[in-house]
Amino acid sequence: MNKFFILFFAAVLSVSCLGNMEHTETYPLVTDFTYSPEVYAKEFGADSTCLGSGGGVVWYDLAFHNKVTAAGEFKGGFLLSYLKAPGLNVNSKDYVVNPDRVAGNPFKLDNTYAVYHMSMNPSDMPEHDITFLTKQYGTCTVKHCWINNTEEVYEAAKSFETGDKLVLTATGYRNGVMTGEAQINLALPDTTIYNWTKFNLEKLGDVDAIDFELYSSRSNIPTSFCLDELNASVTITY
Repeated sequence: MNKFFILFFAAVLSVSCLGNMEHTETYPLVTDFTYSPEVYAKEFGADSTCLGSGGGVVWYDLAFHNKVTAAGEFKGGFLLSYLKAPGLNVNSKDYVVNPDRVAGNPFKLDNTYAVYHMSMNPSDMPEHDITFLTKQYGTCTVKHCWINNTEEVYEAAKSFETGDKLVLTATGYRNGVMTGEAQINLALPDTTIYNWTKFNLEKLGDVDAIDFELYSSRSNIPTSFCLDELNASVTITY
């Protein structure tokens, strides 16, 4: 996997020439991880995934964190994937399941998305999974994101029996205090998410950090999921 640095387009915060008068600006933030063809050609490796640089990937006001070893080995957290959904190819006898490929037939077949991997070893994970980089200037109110299973999870969940489940929990924090949490079932014995699904995050409220946790009733189910188009409202005062 190639490492690369994605420029952080921070809002330009300046002192008003009118003295101490404050100005407030509110704007939507949609994290779709869509880059120019030049970025894809230069920064994504042969396996069409990337780790970012300096502990993750930055998209405007949000940082999606991961942890890697000194040698560049991925341990846990987020990476970006440009791997197309398997579609009908998954039925081929020589098809190889990929842990960083989205399941199903997404509505944006060529879109880049984030893949989250939770390690059972806390030391392999970043301090927070997502952080709001400009928190000293304002607030970030999360609304929703779109989630899907990886094809590895989808295939593994076919073994689920009565009582089995894979649950994703998102927890919001502000100044170290929990603001709220939201949950969604990624897999049940009779229902496994196979296409992009809206995950309501309004219960998290105003946050400066978001953590994810995956609970599986079975130890052989990978603790990972795909995320795209995180929607939030950012209010900056300057």
